[in-house]
Amino acid sequence: MKGINRKRRIVLILCFLYSAFSLSCYAFAEENGGAVQTNGEIAFFEEKTTQTSNEPTIQKPKGKLPATGEVVRNSLGGIGVLILLLLLFLFYRKRRNQKNE
Repeated sequence: MKGINRKRRIVLILCFLYSAFSLSCYAFAEENGGAVQTNGEIAFFEEKTTQTSNEPTIQKPKGKLPATGEVVRNSLGGIGVLILLLLLFLFYRKRRNQKNE
């Protein structure tokens, strides 16, 4: 009987830890003060430049977006779910074997 309660406690702790670490954290901030008015001025101008080198200009690759890490986040959540399912399967299998004995 003590073994079952201990296993339940371990499973509950693992479920709690999984849910605590898998949830996203959001931060909110308040503005202190407000908009500041200035009497500044923005001006644009172009400088005339001449190319002195005969080398062709290097073109940047197009069509790729920067990586945001979302794939890693989703895969970590999936790994956590798989581990949880594996633990539940092993717990159920061991419990079934104990009942058969």
